Amino acid sequence: MSVTLKDVARLAQTDITSVSVTLRNTPQAAGLKESTRNRIIEAARYLGYTRNAFAAAMRTGKNPTVGVILNSKATGDNIFENQALFGILHEAALLSYGISVYTDEDIKGTIQSIIGHQIRNVVSISFSAPKREEAAGLCRQHGLNLVFVTETSQGGFPAVDIDNFGGVYKAITSLIRFGHRRIAYLTSLFTMHFSRERFRGYKQALADAGIEFNPDWVVQGEDLDRFLSGILPLRGNRRPDAIFAMEDNLAVFTESLLLKAGLRVPEDISVMGFGNYAGYNVVVPISTVTAPFNELGKNAMRLLLGKRNTALKKTAAGDYLLPMEVLHRSSVRIPEKIRAEMRSAGEKICNIFQTWDELTHKNERKA
Repeated sequence: MSVTLKDVARLAQTDITSVSVTLRNTPQAAGLKESTRNRIIEAARYLGYTRNAFAAAMRTGKNPTVGVILNSKATGDNIFENQALFGILHEAALLSYGISVYTDEDIKGTIQSIIGHQIRNVVSISFSAPKREEAAGLCRQHGLNLVFVTETSQGGFPAVDIDNFGGVYKAITSLIRFGHRRIAYLTSLFTMHFSRERFRGYKQALADAGIEFNPDWVVQGEDLDRFLSGILPLRGNRRPDAIFAMEDNLAVFTESLLLKAGLRVPEDISVMGFGNYAGYNVVVPISTVTAPFNELGKNAMRLLLGKRNTALKKTAAGDYLLPMEVLHRSSVRIPEKIRAEMRSAGEKICNIFQTWDELTHKNERKA
């Protein structure tokens, strides 16, 4: 026979209401003495009590489950989606929520299924603007809570994203500080909001430093071979002294082509990437901009469930942005004088093989 709340209350020597609010971790539980809460938890463990979430959902109309909508075209090897989903799962476990995963292939059917399972909270990692707009409209219509991960807010529902503009602005500013003036920019198509924001950060950093923008040094990925073959023979001021790639994989590919052509990185050309998900185990470990995608998932969950992280920067458009930092490895030329200044100021030039996760965990252990 299954264990009931009444059984737990009897063993813990308290009332059923106190047992209920404690095991459901509701705000009312904070009003109980800690010793009472501990007795309840120990009694539940001893008796093997398991809360029937489905029965509770049917009874209350609320399900402690979050519906997660993924990109239907995801292949499983997308670093961003994998890490964002891990962050969602991690935070859900901490907050005692379950996860139910859907795709954006049929948004109307997905929302109907979510409603049918009494789920009221939804996180969308969909990139498609039309599908995001459709999801926002349906969630508003049915009174669901919704938070988007990446891109921008939609239909009055917020989005959590990395600060793409600020991250690239910091990166280009650091290259300029190190003496680079001829900085090329490698990008993908400008169809996504994040790609436009990164490019805007690049142009703004140049403008603020009084450096003229050269459209000939903005290169889309598919033109990289042709671009590099064109600049390699150039000498002096006609050739870029640094190449910034909007993604780490582009930076890795660029470095390999430069090295094969006989150029030295960073002595001849500096290379910097974005994301910190690749490039730390190549011939010349690549400087990059941190992109803690798992933190996107965690913060989306906190925002969705009313546990907002006040460290997030909120934009006028209703987006919540995670700050980003530049990781200095070996692929960027840094004058020794500036290295000394950085060390004196406590600025980090990280271990060339450290990833952002490793650095973060090290900081957590110190704390």
